[in-house]
Amino acid sequence: MPQGLGLLVRFALLLAPLLPVLAARTGRLLGLLLLNVTVILVLTAFGVVPAPLALVPLASTALFVAGWGAAAWAVLAACIALAALAVAALLIMIKMTRPPRKKVYEWTPEALGLPYEEFTVRSRDGVELKGWLIRGGGKGPVIVAHGYTSNMGAAYTRVAAEGLVRRGYTVALFDFRGHGSSGGSYTTVGPKEAGDLLDVADWLLRKTGASNVALVGYSMGAMASILAASMDERVAVVVADSPPPGLPQAVKRGLTYFAGAPGWLASLLAPFLYLWAYLLYGVWPPSYVMWDAAARSHAHLLVVVGDQDPLVTVEEAERIAAAARSAGRNGEVHVVRGAGHVRTVEEPGYVDVVEGFIAGHLG
Repeated sequence: MPQGLGLLVRFALLLAPLLPVLAARTGRLLGLLLLNVTVILVLTAFGVVPAPLALVPLASTALFVAGWGAAAWAVLAACIALAALAVAALLIMIKMTRPPRKKVYEWTPEALGLPYEEFTVRSRDGVELKGWLIRGGGKGPVIVAHGYTSNMGAAYTRVAAEGLVRRGYTVALFDFRGHGSSGGSYTTVGPKEAGDLLDVADWLLRKTGASNVALVGYSMGAMASILAASMDERVAVVVADSPPPGLPQAVKRGLTYFAGAPGWLASLLAPFLYLWAYLLYGVWPPSYVMWDAAARSHAHLLVVVGDQDPLVTVEEAERIAAAARSAGRNGEVHVVRGAGHVRTVEEPGYVDVVEGFIAGHLG
């Protein structure tokens, strides 16, 4: 079934609990029967509970027959409330995964007087990824990956990219899918972006003749970098700057950080958001937790975090680094005092920290 048609069917199923209200005008028993059939369809279609347990709502019909009609109608009210939450979560998911594009770059290699070439890489699922290749010398190569709602020309990417190029590194930057000048209509905030990183890495390694690559990622780009390192041993080094500890935390905290939603509402909507992420994009957020990915990593890992970051705590950063060590890799944490999310680049000596770690581990 085409994705658009499937989505329409699922949306209709969510609204279907309203039908018994109309049907009850011709018979309360008919209305309750329609209600229970609808509940079964919704629960099984969305996987909220295992299919056998979806038969439990039939108890409301038994309650009606036994004279407990009020209890049966309470089930209807609950279904309407769940449908409302599911629809709200759908709208939020669409907005979160399709952020406004920023096509204006805050810097370009040309403006900095750096020799570069533009490139286009087609991802494994056919998305065109636009980027810059800046040749600084014989060191590297390094890929610098931007964060959610941003692009390769963000102010924070310039710090690492320019600093590394001027120290002799070849650096590539690109716009993730659904961002900047690249193709794609949506973002998954990490999982599919890890594939984008590896596709660019394939191209870059062929281009330079190198055998391995270092990744410097920010926020979403940091999560994608850790995931990529768990998938390909050619990723030898990862500098993960301000990485949310996982997709579940990114969903909940992102609602608060980006949308200003209260924490209780974010927690209430989270299960529905996970479900929509799976149905729309094939991504199950609880499967993407950074310390789990780091434990499977092939790369040495430096986690950079500000102690005022609302999306990741120092303790969580330590846990991610410890997981890398458990995999037999070097795992370190660099804490920037007073820094918020992706504001670590403002620390004096930031490039020294990043370049020092890369130089020590990129063979």
